[in-house]
Amino acid sequence: MKFVQVRIILLATILVLVGLVYYDWHRALHTHQYSPKLAVLGPLAITLALYVLILPTRLGTPTSANERKAVLAVFAVGTLAGLVNLYLIDPGLFGR
Repeated sequence: MKFVQVRIILLATILVLVGLVYYDWHRALHTHQYSPKLAVLGPLAITLALYVLILPTRLGTPTSANERKAVLAVFAVGTLAGLVNLYLIDPGLFGR
């Protein structure tokens, strides 16, 4: 019961972020314009929010080496997801 408010806020944040990524895709498909920052940072923020949603006790500054490694791993996965999203929106940006 302690983390109910945190989880509600995180769910709302995730829904807003998913909506923004959808809007970016919609713009890219229909007007051929998109935000590269949103294309990368949207999936990254969703990944980090999901991490905190699953493990709400990890909210805040990591205190141990294992927590730091976990946060860096989640950050790397989120960055990779953002770059894949950017590639899918605009493959020409990567020289293809």
